[in-house]
Amino acid sequence: MPYANISAEVNQEVSEAIVAKIQEIEEMLPFLIGLTNEERQALPKMSGKTRFFASDALTAAEGTPELLPLYVKLDEMHRDLDLFDALSKISHPLDRLNRKLGDTTLAVGSEAYTAALAFYNSAKRAAKDGMPGAQAVADSLSVRFQQATSKKGSAATDSE
Repeated sequence: MPYANISAEVNQEVSEAIVAKIQEIEEMLPFLIGLTNEERQALPKMSGKTRFFASDALTAAEGTPELLPLYVKLDEMHRDLDLFDALSKISHPLDRLNRKLGDTTLAVGSEAYTAALAFYNSAKRAAKDGMPGAQAVADSLSVRFQQATSKKGSAATDSE
């Protein structure tokens, strides 16, 4: 379903309160880590089916501890699985919220950029029609597009 134009505000007080709550959540989870892209790619991933496998393996290990490798600790398996479940309960609603934040940011950014382009094109038309001051406005805004064009050109020149 297409969205309607968004017309809303987040004042500084609300923004600061949200950031403070995010920091509060981070402080409540001091063990959180940050992985590099390479580290993320190297790790085996747990999802729906693998979560059930891990649970089944834990149950089997509890029933047959003699099969457990010496370097694998049963209590740590429990702790890891419990922490995975707890963090999943937290991360799923945060993922939904982050997706909505991203989608809304994308949409309102698009709205703002589209309006800016409409103004720029209007200024260029007004300049063509000889409206006083319009050329200066169009020229000042055209700098953004000239820089983008010159960067593309220099990138092509650099790679030759």
